[in-house]
Amino acid sequence: MIKFGNSAGVGIDCLTYRSGSRMNVRNFTIAARVRRMGAGTTVSCGTLGQLAIEPIFTHGMAEVETIGLNVNWFLGYVPASNKFGADMEDFNNGVNHPFTFLTPRTATGQAYHIAVTYTTGDAGGSGRWSGYVDGIFDGSSGFTGLANVRTPDYATRQGAGIGISMTSNSGRNGSFNGYIWDCALWDTPLTSGEVWQLASGRQNYMPLQIRPQNLKSYFPLDDVPDFNRVPTGGSGFLSVLDRVALSGATMYGAATGYASDNISYF
Repeated sequence: MIKFGNSAGVGIDCLTYRSGSRMNVRNFTIAARVRRMGAGTTVSCGTLGQLAIEPIFTHGMAEVETIGLNVNWFLGYVPASNKFGADMEDFNNGVNHPFTFLTPRTATGQAYHIAVTYTTGDAGGSGRWSGYVDGIFDGSSGFTGLANVRTPDYATRQGAGIGISMTSNSGRNGSFNGYIWDCALWDTPLTSGEVWQLASGRQNYMPLQIRPQNLKSYFPLDDVPDFNRVPTGGSGFLSVLDRVALSGATMYGAATGYASDNISYF
């Protein structure tokens, strides 16, 4: 895992590791295992969205209300409500559609597995968020509208980050204060059973076992310097190094570094 301190702009730029288009999705699941140690630095996702949220795993932030410069997806912590939260800006005109989990999480130093799914729905349906903490359902919300209203801005040119949020010109903003074990992105909403399996962590690199054909990006932030590649077991995505410092990703800030992992994957 990696320890992130409360220093704005300290985090991981994922887009030197993955092309931006690979991170762009219309339906998705975002998952991360985290331990928040104190207040981070908040950012805004845009008007009518999450206005003060600490970034955990993100693809965009408030920049310009123009298609291609909007939030595709954002997972973070909302200190005003002491809840995890998510957001996206739509492909219609960049309007935000935020989601806040149901249960407050106030304990500093408590480890959680968090996941959020989003689906655009069918032609006559609604866009729907669902949140999960430690594999257990923790609230949902939905909204109706035309297809582009329910669809996140999958054409965004904004950056993707861990512990930070990024603009289209690689500006780094916000911070997460705590530990992040791993982050993963799928281009489909996982079922509640799959999220439970993911959170249970009964195998090393558990995200590789869940719908590998839909796994778009995975960052196992291990502290084990074994220089080995994690086998993907499928052709749906590229292999990843099990140590971000050895991958093409970029870590910013001296405060970012490895710490002992005291949560077992088994």
